[in-house]
Amino acid sequence: MRWWGPWDMSGDGFKIEIDDLLSIAPSFDGNAQAIVEYLNQAATSLQSLGAFWGDDKPGTQFAATYQKIASEVMLMLTKSAEDLEGISQGLTQMAARYGQTGADITTTFRHGRSGPVAY
Repeated sequence: MRWWGPWDMSGDGFKIEIDDLLSIAPSFDGNAQAIVEYLNQAATSLQSLGAFWGDDKPGTQFAATYQKIASEVMLMLTKSAEDLEGISQGLTQMAARYGQTGADITTTFRHGRSGPVAY
């Protein structure tokens, strides 16, 4: 379904392609799932290494920095996956709302009603 929004200015505005929104949304969710999968694999691999830095002074200094940064990276990647899932959901919701708006406008013109459509 194609709907030219009120922003269409004879080709100078933008148009909403509902099908495009719906077709691209799953790729964001798929990429989020891939990040989670790779993150879990990385966590498992790193945990299997154990305390590879040793227990001497340079090793413990490295460990303090490494563990903090590794934890921060894991949190950032988890947040990135959550954000991608949110984008997927947002695109799907946006497509539904634009579709409903287009249908409402069509109904308004067909039935000659004036004024905004209440939601």
